[in-house]
Amino acid sequence: PSLKGKTFLIIKELSRYTYNNPNEFRGYDKEITEMFENTVKGLEGLGATVKEVSIPKLFTYFNTCRESLKGSDVAKANFKAELNNLLATNSASAFIFPAYLSTPLKSGFDKYGDHNAQNELYLNCSGYFAPLVGFPSITLPIGNLKSGIGLGIQMVAGANDDASLLSLAFGFEQSLSLRALPETAPDLYEGAPLGNIQDMKVFSAIWEKSLSFVAENCSCSYNCFDFNFMYLHYVCRQK
Repeated sequence: PSLKGKTFLIIKELSRYTYNNPNEFRGYDKEITEMFENTVKGLEGLGATVKEVSIPKLFTYFNTCRESLKGSDVAKANFKAELNNLLATNSASAFIFPAYLSTPLKSGFDKYGDHNAQNELYLNCSGYFAPLVGFPSITLPIGNLKSGIGLGIQMVAGANDDASLLSLAFGFEQSLSLRALPETAPDLYEGAPLGNIQDMKVFSAIWEKSLSFVAENCSCSYNCFDFNFMYLHYVCRQK
């Protein structure tokens, strides 16, 4: 699907905001924001329109929309209304922003035996509003950082607009081809059986291989390396 004529809205508070207000997000990674900027240029090169919008109460919404809090229903309704208004006013298809703004947490332990991750700032953007208001979202790879860690761009469409979001995501992936092979994880496809998956022991062995790698090299889930959770789908497609 072509992205020409589509409109995407950058959430200022979760992306370019860092350039204008560097003290707002301490510890953000400039390499990440630059990679995001290049991706935006790629979208524009495909004929898409990219606009920047602001949600000044974004973090307030995040703190007041949780279901365990009194008045969360009202806050959630207000949040949804603001998001829908932004999409409608700008005739936009989806919001976009980097999946995270700082380099993912390091694995391993410090000299005191504590997880390195406990002492680092990690700015994860992907959980700020899609889960709170029930909007469909998808994260698409846009390359690897110098450290070898993969970076993604998140798209969030309006309520019940799942089909359109998947179409946008497919068009994005096929047109820009930004996905880079992970550099820090083993190749789980090596030795993968073709044909139908009759022997589950083979699949289980490769699955255990990936879990063992994670257990030995990671201290938290954010140190992901493009895990091949779609491996089963890949094998079954060969039928």
